[in-house]
Amino acid sequence: GGDVHNMVFNNSNRKKSMYSSVEMLKVAHEISQGIAAAHSFDYTPDFPYATLAHTDITPTQFILIGGKYKLNDFNRSRFIRWNKNENAPCSYRVGRNPGKFRSPEEYSKPHVQTEKVDVYSMGNIYYTLLTRMWPFDYEQYDEEKAQSAVKKGKRPHVPSVIMDRANVTVDPALFVVVQAMRACYEQDVVNRPSAVDVRDYLKGQLDVILQGRGMDVEAWRGGSH
Repeated sequence: GGDVHNMVFNNSNRKKSMYSSVEMLKVAHEISQGIAAAHSFDYTPDFPYATLAHTDITPTQFILIGGKYKLNDFNRSRFIRWNKNENAPCSYRVGRNPGKFRSPEEYSKPHVQTEKVDVYSMGNIYYTLLTRMWPFDYEQYDEEKAQSAVKKGKRPHVPSVIMDRANVTVDPALFVVVQAMRACYEQDVVNRPSAVDVRDYLKGQLDVILQGRGMDVEAWRGGSH
């Protein structure tokens, strides 16, 4: 049982847990799977558009079931309608967006949002996995200052001890999670990748790393896709 918060902080006592960079990458992939599944549950070849946004992505929303972290708690979710006149998805609005875990567009008025708010928040989970800190804890920003920083394009600090190791030749798994985090943190919604894009990138990179170590990919990933 437990959730990703428990994994990072060893239950509720905020004591940092120990996990390898490959284990971190596996969990990062499972997180992307959950969000991608929510966004793409009714994808078709002729209609590859998200029709659902979760809008409350945090580490506590991913619970451990059968050895894999799965997304839960859809009480804040929004269905995304289709504008037939413009042949494009409609935006939606969630007016109350507290905390430090949300996207720039959620902190900006008017609150015009898409499913990619979930992708940005996924980047914050990756930040937490990497640093074992909440976004902007290092900077000691309060909620108002953190939100203002996010709107201006500032991202939470990643300590150099992590970035120095996040090299494809030093620790490829760590490098991949950092790259995924950076992609999720894209300020421009149009250029921010979809959850499906992130999922596919992480799956491909995880498979390469596991194969390079002579590990059974399907067994280690639990048969995930």
